[in-house]
Amino acid sequence: MEKKEYLNMLASQLAQELTAHNTIRNFVGMHPALIGAYAEASVIQFIKRIVFPLRVSTGTIIYEGNVGKKPPQLDIIIWSPAPVPAVFENGDYAIVPRGSAHGFIEIKSTDYSSSVKDISTCLDHESELIQPKIEGYRGALGIVCLAQKKTSKIMRDLIADNRGLILLKQEGDHTVPNPDGVWTLINFLAHVRLRASAIDGRLTVNHKPTSNYSIS
Repeated sequence: MEKKEYLNMLASQLAQELTAHNTIRNFVGMHPALIGAYAEASVIQFIKRIVFPLRVSTGTIIYEGNVGKKPPQLDIIIWSPAPVPAVFENGDYAIVPRGSAHGFIEIKSTDYSSSVKDISTCLDHESELIQPKIEGYRGALGIVCLAQKKTSKIMRDLIADNRGLILLKQEGDHTVPNPDGVWTLINFLAHVRLRASAIDGRLTVNHKPTSNYSIS
């Protein structure tokens, strides 16, 4: 078996749980809200499996520059309770101090133009919210669960820069995994885990006025 064929087969199997939309349609028909909600929930569970024991929450990331100034709502925050825990955490919701957050993801069920613009706007917060920056580690990613029409230029640019991906594609009446998207997600999550490991126990809070965090 050729390497690419093997990787495509493996990606399809890993993402098999994400394609249950085909069965859901038998019960709810073409109901975008219900199908989209299931798609997003499935992706979140997929992410949790890969990054465990890191935490996965929705909410926001705070630091001294955005406290009280409507920090952005983030669909997925991957974080650990070090050097400090979340200031608020309830179920899947958390407000995470910068430095404890290792990455965030904006996720949309479909690739409508407004959804893709929301992804791009959210990703613009990467340099602000994921600090300290470690060279070679990307801290933010945009996910479109299901591509239903021609991919927009914004999304094509994000995909080309490894900042965005499409997980599933529509082929007739069936939803099939997009191997490139699956591997982009897995590689991003691997880098998030590596970042968390690299700073675990080395990132301390400098409570002097000179800086926010230091790596010792």
